[in-house]
Order: sequence, then C-alpha cells, then structure tokens
Amino acid sequence: MLKFIFKIFVLAICILAVNVDCGGKIKGEGNHTFYLYNKSSQAIIKTLPEKHSQYFFYFKNSLKGESVEFFSQEKALKLLDDLNASYVFSEEGDTFNCQYYFSDKIDDFVIINGNKINLHFSYNGEVFTVGTPFIFGSF
Repeated sequence: MLKFIFKIFVLAICILAVNVDCGGKIKGEGNHTFYLYNKSSQAIIKTLPEKHSQYFFYFKNSLKGESVEFFSQEKALKLLDDLNASYVFSEEGDTFNCQYYFSDKIDDFVIINGNKINLHFSYNGEVFTVGTPFIFGSF
C-alpha cells in the first residue's frame, strides 16, 4: 500500500512539473502583474512585488499576459532590446505615453490595425511599465 501511495505522489509531482510554471516570462524592478485566463481586461489580475513574483505559481496555459515596472527608462528599454522588440506605433494622452512593439521572442500576440503586437511600453511620469501583450488596467 505504501508503494502505491508513493507512486501516486510521484505521478502527481510529474504532472505538476509539466503543467505548472512560476515567476513569469519577463522581469522588472517594481510590481509584477500577472494576467490569468483571459487576454483582456476581464483577466484575473494578480500583482506582487517583483521580489515575490518568483514564488507565484500558475498553470502554464492560464498565463495570458503580464506586466512589469521599472524606475528608469534605461532599464525598461534594455528589456525591449533584450527581446529584440521592433517598434510598431505609439499614442499619447495628457498623462501617459504608450508605445507598441513586436518581438519574435514572445510566442503570443494580438493584431491591431493589421499589425502584430505583443509588447506594450508605457510611461506615466513616474513609472515605466512593459506589458505583454498589453498592460491591463491603469497605465
């Protein structure tokens, strides 16, 4: 009986190892926000300090996007550079500046006006935020 329980336990660990991930795909310095189950503002949104994000576990197929914060433009632009991101277009408002990019290093994307987009870069005067495929909520 003990061998049977042990085999079930090992099988469960193997299944979890294949289907569960943690920490996200991009890293920042401030908050790390995970968008789960939906690639829109209807996603379940979980925000943690970056230093705790490595301990956030989720089912691999449930992660539909994420965003990270930076306190300097140089570090945010370095992430875009590390991802080989290509500029697509930008938009501005009174309190924000957004730029949209595409990277072949990120599998998922959305199409806007016929363009593939999978990185959203935003600056609101205090914090630089990079999200994939978009930053949901306020930016």
